[in-house]
Amino acid sequence: MYLVQPLIEAVETFKQHFEQTFDSLNEQSIERFIQKIKENNMIYFYGAGFSTLFANYLSKKFELFGYYVSNSSTSDSRAIFLNNIEKYRLLIVFSRSGNTQKVLEKVQLANDRGLTTILFTGNSKSATAEAADIVFTVLDPTIESQHEFEITSYESNMFMLIDLLLALAVKKGIITEY
Repeated sequence: MYLVQPLIEAVETFKQHFEQTFDSLNEQSIERFIQKIKENNMIYFYGAGFSTLFANYLSKKFELFGYYVSNSSTSDSRAIFLNNIEKYRLLIVFSRSGNTQKVLEKVQLANDRGLTTILFTGNSKSATAEAADIVFTVLDPTIESQHEFEITSYESNMFMLIDLLLALAVKKGIITEY
C-alpha cells in the first residue's frame, strides 16, 4: 500500500489536469489548425529546450504523412531560420513558458513575413501566446512556481494533445495514414 497510494494520487492529479486541458480547448483554434494543415503541405517547426521533443515528434508525424518539414531549435543559428523560413507559410512552435526570447523572436519574424504561427505552450499569458495566431495551452501546474523540472502531467498531456489533433485530422480526411 505504501507505493500504491502515491501512484493513485498521481494518476488522479494527471486525470484532473488532462480534463482541465481538454475542457479548455477552443473549437475555433482546432478548426483553424485543421484548416492550416490542409492548406500547407510544408511546415516549419521550432522548439526550445525540452519542447524540442514535441517539435521533433510532431514534425516526424507530419513527415510520415507526406508533408515537407523543417525543424530547428534554439541551438541553431538565427541564419538557419532566416535562410529557410521564406519557403514556408506555416510555423508551428513549442515553448512551455512561452517567454523564451528566441522563440518569441522567431514567431515575430514569421509574422512579419506573413506566415501563420501556431504555438503549443503551458502559458497562455506569455508574450509568445500574444504574438501567435493560434494558441494551444496545455495545463502546466508549475507555470506560476517556475519549478518546470518537477514531474507533472504537462509532457504527457502535450503528447496526448498532439495525437488527438492528428487523429481528428485523419478522421476529417485532411491527412492520410499509411
